[in-house]
Amino acid sequence: MHYLGVDVGSVSVKFALIDQEKNVIDTLYMRNHGVIPTVKKGMAQFREQLPSDIEVSGVGATGSGAGFSKVLIGADVHKTEILAHAIGTLHFVPDVSVIFEIGGEDSKVIFLRNGIITGFEMNRICSGGAGAFLDSLAGRLNIPISDVGHLALERENEVSIASRCTVFATTDAVHKLNSGYRLEDVLMGVCNGLVRNYLAMLYRKVSPPPYTFQGATSRNVALRYALEQQLGAEVIVPPYAACLGAFGAAILALENGTTQTRFKGFQLADFEYQIRSFICQDCENHCEITQILQSGEPIASNGSRCGKRNF
Repeated sequence: MHYLGVDVGSVSVKFALIDQEKNVIDTLYMRNHGVIPTVKKGMAQFREQLPSDIEVSGVGATGSGAGFSKVLIGADVHKTEILAHAIGTLHFVPDVSVIFEIGGEDSKVIFLRNGIITGFEMNRICSGGAGAFLDSLAGRLNIPISDVGHLALERENEVSIASRCTVFATTDAVHKLNSGYRLEDVLMGVCNGLVRNYLAMLYRKVSPPPYTFQGATSRNVALRYALEQQLGAEVIVPPYAACLGAFGAAILALENGTTQTRFKGFQLADFEYQIRSFICQDCENHCEITQILQSGEPIASNGSRCGKRNF
């Protein structure tokens, strides 16, 4: 028996497959190029690399885009990303006190005590404390994003970057490079500024360690270093840190005890889906309704404030 977790974010889609002992069988991290094509691509990749007789007994969905993905895949459980990340982290770090997660376009801090969530802070508005800024800057400087952290740790001098706004930060970084500053020094300044902004926005309630850092940005060793320096403590990067939300969703599916899964199977990679939207004219709200169609028939619909057209 196996359980699948899917975490759909704004920048990436993560998958995790576990067995009934909560051992990780496989994970996938994919850029989000649209929920439908990315989920289909993930299912196709699983189908290629897993044994053909593998049985999925339950599916959990989480993330900001889980509303539609749960219908596409046939999820049995749909939980918040806060809970999914906490469950996934607690499996590897049972005494974790604070979870730091920097996503592509949003970020969060989760507070725990004795394995129980006591609070959280989320930022979905400002990208000054999120990872897409680094991705964009790396692209502008023609540097692979995977090299940014290692280059930044080779810095020789402290450089201050205006980090409160990503527009100003990018301008400031480029200006300093054009003024003769070393690339490594500027990149470390950017990483320090991103972490400083992230903590200023979200980490208002100081808690003792253990701390964990997750999300794809945790692969950036300079961000981890900056986080440790500004917190004054060790920060743990758990296994599968980029996919812990999906891993937590898979655990939640396992613990749900589903007897008959809704999972559509890895063959959904071959299904044809369409998206359509229209303005509901039933009242003065004029809600924009978005629907997913399979073989011309709507299988999911949302956007209705009154709920009349949501299913």
